[in-house]
Amino acid sequence: KALREKLDGIFDGFEKRAEKILYEIMPRKVAQLDQLYKNTEDTDVSIFNQNPHIEKGPNKVMVDFMEKLKGEIFQLLDLLTGLRIWIQLKIPKISDGNNFGVSIQEDIVSMLKSGRNSGIGVLDSTMKYFATRAKLVSKIRKFPNIEDFRKSVVELDEKEWLMLRTCCLDLRNNYATLYDMITKNIQKITNPRGTTSHLSSLY
Repeated sequence: KALREKLDGIFDGFEKRAEKILYEIMPRKVAQLDQLYKNTEDTDVSIFNQNPHIEKGPNKVMVDFMEKLKGEIFQLLDLLTGLRIWIQLKIPKISDGNNFGVSIQEDIVSMLKSGRNSGIGVLDSTMKYFATRAKLVSKIRKFPNIEDFRKSVVELDEKEWLMLRTCCLDLRNNYATLYDMITKNIQKITNPRGTTSHLSSLY
């Protein structure tokens, strides 16, 4: 009985956290990421060609933006995991009939997994960017008279900048789409077969 009560407390914590994520954090994240993207709109990609210390690392503007996005991705992974466990625990046992709500739950869990995988993919691509850049920089140092290697680094930096801005939009859109999908189907998510729920009464 004590263990059951402890589990009930943990499960209740999952639901309270999901409520906070859904109704407080996600709308705020959409606005924050939208503003973060707009803050980069006036950045001229020519700054990457004007980097006097190209061999020492990327332009500071990009590094700062990259660090902000990395923090956002870490938060995304944590928040989506919180929503996923909450929905998964709402999925009822398999039975005949009246499974439409269950299918919605499964669809949204799949969307949450896709969002998580997308975030991990961005982290992987960033790591590959630095590995590729390091190889090109080593070529510059080895063959300083070959301008093509230096131009390759500039092109790589510009491509990474565009990718990071696209990533920022994707993060915003992921939050917006998931928020819209979950809130529109909150009754079916929390009450797939018509039971009562705390979250369903909030919307």
